[in-house]
Amino acid sequence: LYFRTGGVSDKNEYLFAIADLAPQLELLEFSCDHLAAQGVEAVLRSCKSLKSLYLYPTGSSQISMDTFCDIARHCQRLETLHLQFFSDSGTQLPERCFPFLKSLSIGEHSRLSENFFREVAKNCSRLDKLDVAACTGVTDSVLEGFLKFHRNNFTS
Repeated sequence: LYFRTGGVSDKNEYLFAIADLAPQLELLEFSCDHLAAQGVEAVLRSCKSLKSLYLYPTGSSQISMDTFCDIARHCQRLETLHLQFFSDSGTQLPERCFPFLKSLSIGEHSRLSENFFREVAKNCSRLDKLDVAACTGVTDSVLEGFLKFHRNNFTS
């Protein structure tokens, strides 16, 4: 089951309805003004079969590191994750999260720390696509560190 929506104006109740009515959901693409963490968490707790998740908050809202950690905790089957307006606070990811994640895209207007890349490299052993082209604060040395750490952890 797949669910796509776009341009929903402040309708986080849709997320609660999805959580209640579609626990077998495999793909969710959701764009909403003022995306609320509670609505996202309800979907994450209910939809254990999610393989692809695309979250696009609009307006002034951002996806927090707490929400990212909730995704990591609850979406063990996730293969594709795309987030826009993501703000990394330097928090550590849960151990052994994202065991099947192959593609991670962090979209425009997102800020990422060096620690974020270290955590992703440490936890996402199957990652083969990392798209951070639109993020701010991503330097060559940060990406080189990520590649070195990722290669060292998963080639041995």
